[in-house]
Amino acid sequence: MWRYLILLALLGVSAGSSAGIIRGRVTNEKNEPLPYATLLVKGTTEGTTTNAAGEYQLELPDGAYNIVCQYMGYRKEERSVNVSGNQVLDFQLQPLSLQIREVTIKGGGEDPAYAIIRQAIKKRPVYKAQVPEFSCNAYIKGMFKFRNMPDRFFGQKVDKQDIGVDSLGRGIVFLSESVTKIIRPPA
Repeated sequence: MWRYLILLALLGVSAGSSAGIIRGRVTNEKNEPLPYATLLVKGTTEGTTTNAAGEYQLELPDGAYNIVCQYMGYRKEERSVNVSGNQVLDFQLQPLSLQIREVTIKGGGEDPAYAIIRQAIKKRPVYKAQVPEFSCNAYIKGMFKFRNMPDRFFGQKVDKQDIGVDSLGRGIVFLSESVTKIIRPPA
């Protein structure tokens, strides 16, 4: 009898902890993908970024969430979603028009950044003692992508096939990814 109760309890726990997958695409108003847009689950530290094609995937336990999508130069958008199983949630962000005031630059005097840097250097021993050791993983990705490769570059004819772009001059000409573990051992 106890075996059946334990089995039922385990089945109930595993059924209650199911996870769903939200996937989708982030585009602009012209339906062009927005690479490396940020998606966050509001009120948590969970989130992800889109890939170079503007696609993302986020695995969350079943439940109700608010997903915030943002991209530099576009209005952020927030949507509510009930996660259960696999779902598609696409975002289409609208451009944000910003105007800044006129800036007047006056010569003379020292750059204020130097004073800040000197203060940080003075407090170096204090900052070093605050965190005796740490480690983190760093992911770095760099990509150069042409949308319209010119026929001539600095007066020289460009052979598009040698560079790796299509006949319209579009394509990825450089892609670099690295994962590094950074460790500061105890002093």
